[in-house]
Amino acid sequence: VVILRKQRRMLILKRITSVLLVVVTVAGLSTQKRLSSSKDNKLLRKSERRRKLLVSSICSIVLATPEKIKAATTAKWLKDVPIESLDQAASRFEQYSSEESSEEDVSAQSTIEKARARGLSSKGAKKSDKPTEIVNLGIRIARDDGTFAVRDNDPDPPTQGQIKIAIFGDAAPANAALFLEFAARQDELSYARSLIDQIDMKHSIAIGGRVRGLEDRDLFGEKILIYGNREVLNTKTDRQLVSLAQNEGTQFSHNQPGLLTRKVISNDPRDLVAFAITLESNPSLDSDWTVIGKVLDDPAHIIPKLATLPTYQPEARTDSEIAATVFRTEYDTFRSVASAIGDSRVSNVFPGKILRRVEITRCSVSSSSSR
Repeated sequence: VVILRKQRRMLILKRITSVLLVVVTVAGLSTQKRLSSSKDNKLLRKSERRRKLLVSSICSIVLATPEKIKAATTAKWLKDVPIESLDQAASRFEQYSSEESSEEDVSAQSTIEKARARGLSSKGAKKSDKPTEIVNLGIRIARDDGTFAVRDNDPDPPTQGQIKIAIFGDAAPANAALFLEFAARQDELSYARSLIDQIDMKHSIAIGGRVRGLEDRDLFGEKILIYGNREVLNTKTDRQLVSLAQNEGTQFSHNQPGLLTRKVISNDPRDLVAFAITLESNPSLDSDWTVIGKVLDDPAHIIPKLATLPTYQPEARTDSEIAATVFRTEYDTFRSVASAIGDSRVSNVFPGKILRRVEITRCSVSSSSSR
């Protein structure tokens, strides 16, 4: 349906520009005939140049692709924000996906099955910080120009390393199972092809795991997750697990940095996939978020580095409430117009957007008993 709507908009645009082209051509011929009768060669040449320029511009619109139209109508600040296309993510996933043996794949799948069974169990959560699984995330942070290449005497070198996370499967069985579901995947929905792309300054957390290309749809009043042409988390067991996760309160307070947490109260279905890591102590998260693990090892100091990264903050820099209101109105209007022309990047630009590329390059899951 979305594709048909975009095609319909492009067809209407081309028809309108075609009519304009005919009108301009007829007007140009009429002007040319009138000027020819007056024998004013200078005005004739000037009119002809204007007509050709206008015809050329209209032809470029008629022949333009939706991508070219989006690029031409996108503001400069949108172009400056680092955005990863699906092709880039797929290429990165293929480049950095771990080459695990078949035995390791079977072990990871067995771990996930145990986690799902624990999440669906009627025993519920209990306050236990004993690790049930270990997750290793490979993360790299680009330099200011968006590149990762190593250079000599670099004042702004890229950061690359691995963080080791203990999962508290007994304290948050349903939420832990959902996190492990995407952490262990070996397809395009794996965390290994996602980004850490937002710093929530208010709550002091770094948010990641929003898989590129994952969108929400409204189906008979119910919001569902769609990737490509297929629904995600669509089985009866998945829906039961999601329902349990949304009613699962936290057993631990968000009272220290390095805690792995998931949002359980949200109207955005994409939060079912996303996760966050606390950068500072913030117990106010306890009402909407659930702690599911803790960073055990961060030798490359990835977590402190995340707290220092620049972010996009669309706030009016003024003490005047009237000026701030005008700013917010213009900002919302701009986003509405950009969304109306089909620029999907609008949904990828938001307050707290990290202005450097932070990639999750590798992701592996194992049972805590095997480490």
